Amino acid sequence: MINNSMDTMIGTGFGGNAIPSMGLPVNAGQVMNGMGGLNDNLMAPGGRVEHSDPMAPKTIKSKDIVSLRVSVCYKNAIYSGIDGWYDFELYKNDAGTMMLKHGRLETTECEADKELLENAQAIIDKYELAKANGKESYTQGLSPEYQPYLLDVKYASGEKLYFYLQGNPYDGWSCAFVDLFRAYLASKGFEQFAIKEKAMAITRFDFKYNEGNMVYWYGNIITHDKTTGEQITCIWKNCYERKGDKKERKTIHIPDGYFVRVKALIEEHNIISLTNGQIEPVGFDFMDDPFVEFCIEIENGKQFNCFYGKDEIPEEFQKLKRIVTDFMEPIFAAGVEVE
Repeated sequence: MINNSMDTMIGTGFGGNAIPSMGLPVNAGQVMNGMGGLNDNLMAPGGRVEHSDPMAPKTIKSKDIVSLRVSVCYKNAIYSGIDGWYDFELYKNDAGTMMLKHGRLETTECEADKELLENAQAIIDKYELAKANGKESYTQGLSPEYQPYLLDVKYASGEKLYFYLQGNPYDGWSCAFVDLFRAYLASKGFEQFAIKEKAMAITRFDFKYNEGNMVYWYGNIITHDKTTGEQITCIWKNCYERKGDKKERKTIHIPDGYFVRVKALIEEHNIISLTNGQIEPVGFDFMDDPFVEFCIEIENGKQFNCFYGKDEIPEEFQKLKRIVTDFMEPIFAAGVEVE
């Protein structure tokens, strides 16, 4: 017999370390730095940094780059479980030759040609990055891939472009820089930058949201076998009224091919691109305020977390809530219920 009562579940809510909770908390008083390490910091996790230089121009006339540094995290590397941080720099060496360098401690570098600089400027133009000039805006204490991303460019005219903004490994501009510089280094014989990364299997998908007074929660849950005491991972749906007695809870064994189907759903609707690295905030009013959250976990333990509450919920989540529900309900209708 399987005991799936609330008092034997491993974890009872989102935002902790165990299933069915979401997220990996960072200790108060410490935050992840931009390269994934932990630093003592004056601001606790969740604090916002907002700064804007009012003198920074929002247009750059020059196209002649004399130096550039970009430090970002990359989507495919994160999804495959590989350390996804890239730090690229264009600079002139002592001989006056323009170089492309990757890394800060262990470095790879080669000569950079004119076309590479032109392509870098094309990215700046395409994504209108000058509009963010002089801005620093980010939340403290998120997971490494959502730490702030850096762009620092200097031009022959003396103009400068600089920002340090909340990162997302799916941002178009950051991915474009990584694609450009990786391809260039690979063309110069650095084969490690041309490695095709194999995506890891998904092992967990939790999705929770409200529609008015009702809460809908689908995802992994760990229960105990009463006879053996062993843990078993199942999936459940838990639907209930926030204010009222109506509820529906069902726990089923994971069907064959379930996570393959989940992966196809995630890829079809590009769900990972919606992650913002947030987990349930302390003190959020789940009894009254609207919210939506999800957690996707791959086999090496890396998580993709997302939480939006109140009036911050992006419009695309209205459609996504229905898509996920329509995907899950037939699975639970046909599933073998845990006794």
